[in-house]
Amino acid sequence: MRNLISTLCLLLLATIGLQAQKYMDIEGDGSLTGNLGVGVNTPLERLHLDGGILLGNTTNANNGTIRFNGTDIEAYVGGAWASLTGGGGASPWTVGGSNLFYSTGNVFIGNTSNQSILQVDGGVNFTVSDTRQFYMPVWVPGINKQVFAGVFTGQDTYAPLLRFYAPAGEYTDIGVDTLGNFEVNTIGATRLTVKYGNGYTGIGTTAPTTRLHVENNVAGQRVIQGIYNGAASDVAAVYGENDDTDYYGYGVHGKGGYIGVYGNVTPTGSSAYRGVVGQVSGGSGENVGLWGSASGSGRNYAVYASGDIKVSSQLFIGTSTTQEDAAAGYELVVDGEAIVEELVVELSSNWPDYVFKADYDLKSLSEVKAFIDENGHLPEIPSAAEMEAADGVAVGEMQRILLQKVEELTLYMIELEAKNKVLEQQIESLQNK
Repeated sequence: MRNLISTLCLLLLATIGLQAQKYMDIEGDGSLTGNLGVGVNTPLERLHLDGGILLGNTTNANNGTIRFNGTDIEAYVGGAWASLTGGGGASPWTVGGSNLFYSTGNVFIGNTSNQSILQVDGGVNFTVSDTRQFYMPVWVPGINKQVFAGVFTGQDTYAPLLRFYAPAGEYTDIGVDTLGNFEVNTIGATRLTVKYGNGYTGIGTTAPTTRLHVENNVAGQRVIQGIYNGAASDVAAVYGENDDTDYYGYGVHGKGGYIGVYGNVTPTGSSAYRGVVGQVSGGSGENVGLWGSASGSGRNYAVYASGDIKVSSQLFIGTSTTQEDAAAGYELVVDGEAIVEELVVELSSNWPDYVFKADYDLKSLSEVKAFIDENGHLPEIPSAAEMEAADGVAVGEMQRILLQKVEELTLYMIELEAKNKVLEQQIESLQNK
């Protein structure tokens, strides 16, 4: 019996050897050339198996060696053993029908370290073949936040959008509506809209009518606020400029319920502070730094001031440009009447108290009479023709001259009184004889 078994083994080995020799050659050193098939009549590779392979453990450290260490299948690559199954003994990849599932760890594509389950160093294109809600959670490195992209339940009026979640669950949506308008939404309300066709941007409105249209319906809350917190500089917190055709356009236009433009400054030092400043320079026409106009059925004031008004140059009231051109050198020009309770005129020249000084040359009454007979007016008083030629009377100077004449008249009266006393004494003396 033993001889029979031995004989059969020899026949089997001979058969295998003859079969193998069809596809390989056995060299003198025992190496094989060609393909080796086990369970296969026509091997297609160096080793072609029809069946499983049972691996054992080895400590031979040769690149390309595969072993089973008792718990995991490993390959020796680059000087170290590396798991071929994710370290769990079983492959983390599972195939179910046409789907591929990865059950553990992270997936790296185009990088070697990540913070998310799937991290891709490159572009990703997603195509959804139906209208079902689609989520794509993306981890944003470094800020501990997630982004969800897609179409969300209850928001079917929007095309695909991005949803940013905060740790507490609050979120902001960024995307476009069905008309292609860009929108930013928070707490279910649209906060910002950019129109697809004209690029108009709306804040607080979904129907902007200008390049930037801001609305606010919260009572007591400013619509726009500009604050400059930089280094000390004469810079505008809000700046408006219109470089349109000459004589057209507004830099800033304000319209309010009772105040159109409001300027307020809280001084903290001793410098010159200004609530509202208007400035115009250049041009050859009429320039107005601060313009006011008022009309209605009640009292209308183009300009109203509850404090002092200071004018460093000329002040014109009711005048024409012709009158203003002719009034060079005058600080106040008024075309019309004026009512005042008190008018104080203070001259920069000497007040006529010099009349009472001993060296004053007081003309005699005969000299005054002769001057009047010749000129038709008092000495030093302008004639009617001179007043007409001068287009008015200098009130301050006229007051000085009139006071001078009153003082001269006082001196004449004192002189007459003295002469009268002498005459009275002479008369009294004659009467007593």
